[in-house]
Amino acid sequence: IYDENRLTPIWPNAYIGGRVAGFNMAGIPTVYQGGTAMNSMKYFGVNIVSAGIVATLDDSYEVISQKNDHVYRKVVLKDGLIVGLVFSGDIEKSGIIYNLMKDKINVEDFKQVLVADDFGLASLPEKIWRPRLAIPNSLLASSVTSIERHERALVGE
Repeated sequence: IYDENRLTPIWPNAYIGGRVAGFNMAGIPTVYQGGTAMNSMKYFGVNIVSAGIVATLDDSYEVISQKNDHVYRKVVLKDGLIVGLVFSGDIEKSGIIYNLMKDKINVEDFKQVLVADDFGLASLPEKIWRPRLAIPNSLLASSVTSIERHERALVGE
């Protein structure tokens, strides 16, 4: 978000950092991709998620928001990129927005759908959602090999 290294001492980043360290100690080369200030909590029975820059710093930021029956969605943009979000009430789709922010996807052409009640992965342009739903070839190949091995065992080969 800030295009600089900052210490972000929150549990999700610590968990991911520990996981990366564990893989490297086990001999599986893994790179920590960095983290973003993000928190999720339940406050007086209301689910809340916030990530990135949630208060605009100057006029170069754009805020898109929607508020209705116990649901609030706010997405902060700068130059077509998501730099922050706040969701309360229904936070289910906040992970999609977070990943668009993390991956620095330009959302200028479809920014209004980000806060819509019916927003989902299918609301995004196909060039964005299709790669996220595809099964990686390496995983597909190992799954097919595993299935074939089990089939051979069942028929006694």
